[in-house]
Amino acid sequence: MSKTATVFLVRHAEALSVDEDDPELSSAGEEQARRLAERFIGVDVAAILHSPRRRASSTASAIHRANSGAEIIASELLNDRTPVPSDERREGYTDLLLQWLEQVPEAERDPDGVAIEAALRDLTQIARRRGAIIAVTHNFVIGAMVQRVLQCPQPLWTRLNSDNAGVTRIDCSKQIVLRSFNGRGP
Repeated sequence: MSKTATVFLVRHAEALSVDEDDPELSSAGEEQARRLAERFIGVDVAAILHSPRRRASSTASAIHRANSGAEIIASELLNDRTPVPSDERREGYTDLLLQWLEQVPEAERDPDGVAIEAALRDLTQIARRRGAIIAVTHNFVIGAMVQRVLQCPQPLWTRLNSDNAGVTRIDCSKQIVLRSFNGRGP
């Protein structure tokens, strides 16, 4: 029997609201992560990849405790990024949105979402080789990946909001198809 080539994109659980670069999960976030992990019990998962940020790592660890047969891997591919448009790709973005994007810290800027697009390709290939994988990442990364799967105009990602501990399911078996967005489990 062949393994299902599925990527479950998971937004990390709620982080502490303190203004710091890499916050840990809040107590509500710890509960969200625990409940999220329960939803993956019995799902045949080959690997759990996660952003190196603490909120993503803690969420992935909770999922791993409930699905210990899966390999857990910190991946720079899933780090917190914002797809900031280059001058050639600003069409469709409002002036207000462009002003907001100018404030994105340099370390989080992903010009035209090139790194996010590469991460989606890599995740797809991993799922095709290994079977279902979970990728714990951040809101803008998920939004940009969904925008690419749907082949919609660039600014769409700014209108997609993944809930904390929300699950987006992408089938990669033959074509790359969005099966669900922002659900609460597999």
